Amino acid sequence: FDQVLVNSTNSSNVTTLVVDSQMHLSPVHGPYPWGIDWNWKFVDNELNFTNSLKMKVSIILGVVQMVLGIIMHAFNARHFGKPLDFVFEFIPMLLFMLCFFGWLCIMIIIKWLTPYGSGFKEVGDAPSILTMII
Repeated sequence: FDQVLVNSTNSSNVTTLVVDSQMHLSPVHGPYPWGIDWNWKFVDNELNFTNSLKMKVSIILGVVQMVLGIIMHAFNARHFGKPLDFVFEFIPMLLFMLCFFGWLCIMIIIKWLTPYGSGFKEVGDAPSILTMII
């Protein structure tokens, strides 16, 4: 086991953690390919970060579920031979859904994939999704 010093974000005291030598804390390796970095457990804004992440994942899953429901509506209109339902219900619903909520999901994913704070952009440059959608 190795000892690692971790600076707290809003205080000057240093916390000593004991971690397994197999874990890599070096920023050279970049972000984890899947999951949340375990170091979030030791910061003061862990609750804000995890709640924000859960909210964004819930939005994406909800939009995917609703789009699948709209697509099922198109299959029903075709199966029951109702072309007016397809043209005047399915197409407007899908356009509305993708223009507003699809755009929101694309912005969330782009914000996740942009490496803010790694020399490419500064941490404070991360845009607010709320102001971008308005």
